[in-house]
Amino acid sequence: MHAEDRDAGPRILADMVPIDRDLLTVEEEAIKGTRVMWTMFGGRFLYCDGDSALDLSGPDGESG
Repeated sequence: MHAEDRDAGPRILADMVPIDRDLLTVEEEAIKGTRVMWTMFGGRFLYCDGDSALDLSGPDGESG
């Protein structure tokens, strides 16, 4: 851990995979058409479908 990380306080890293529908409420047949909107792993965005309004570039403008 770097000194600047300790000074900034605790960080929360989230692993998330939001999908385009609520699997608990859609018809069973609709589940197979479920799409991943974006993925986050270790606090970093790794994937974004072309329809989500999400900027995957980092603070320096680099992707990933």
